[in-house]
Amino acid sequence: MKAENLFIPVAIVVAILLIGGAFLFRRNINVGVVKYLGEVEAISYDAKSFIIKNKDNQLMRVIVPLEPNIADNIGMKVDFSQIKPGSIVEITGSLNEFNKEIMADFIKIGLTPNIIVYKPLAYTKLNDFLLISGEARSKSGEIKIRVKNQNNEVRFLDALKLEGFESFEYIRFETSYPRDRLNLKSEDTLIQLEIFQVSSLDNSEIDLVAIPLQL
Repeated sequence: MKAENLFIPVAIVVAILLIGGAFLFRRNINVGVVKYLGEVEAISYDAKSFIIKNKDNQLMRVIVPLEPNIADNIGMKVDFSQIKPGSIVEITGSLNEFNKEIMADFIKIGLTPNIIVYKPLAYTKLNDFLLISGEARSKSGEIKIRVKNQNNEVRFLDALKLEGFESFEYIRFETSYPRDRLNLKSEDTLIQLEIFQVSSLDNSEIDLVAIPLQL
């Protein structure tokens, strides 16, 4: 085969290798230092990472270093455990656009919800027991648990004491209720679990978390 006949396939192979190399380089390069504001959607404390959502509902994975630099809303240094689902955080770090990741250099925690519910998840089906778990901060050491039907009629109301309550810090809670204790009726097609606190100032409901459930 003549040399000129080999030129075209060789050129094609070289072009493919160059494009592939550029693609791999682009995939792993950090494109710059950014500030990113969003709400924490999910956390993996073991993997030292979490997912945040910005105002445009775009998701970004945040990777937390082994020795993180994290501050609360008054500038006090805190550890990774203080970042909770629902927290509003501002991330300063290196952005990898291709992987939708930020390697965090600094994390500032803004607003953090006082009640966080891990179970049940929204729109799960209610079985024989209503299982509830989460974390709460409460000045009174008590949260309220309420169940309403699709017409906003209250079927069940209870108060849950937070065990180990001493100060305004997160306390884990877990409880369960048999389905027949919830006073549900045959006409109920959908229920809403509500967990909230009562203000000591005016007895209003605060920090309400509402979770719709299927029957």
